[in-house]
Amino acid sequence: MPVYIIWGGRDAITPLPQGQQLAAITPGARLEVMKEVGHIPQIEDGKKFNELLFKFVASLEGRP
Repeated sequence: MPVYIIWGGRDAITPLPQGQQLAAITPGARLEVMKEVGHIPQIEDGKKFNELLFKFVASLEGRP
């Protein structure tokens, strides 16, 4: 199962090292860090969040 983790680089509630650890213990996970946002990247920069998410989903097309 593909796992794509989008994390806010300025997240003070769940800091980046927690996202890195989550990615490290999840086989095949991909971590994307949005450097200029905090805890809620989908709200803080919804346009960029959606671009990243749609690009990832498009990369899965044709996969079984």
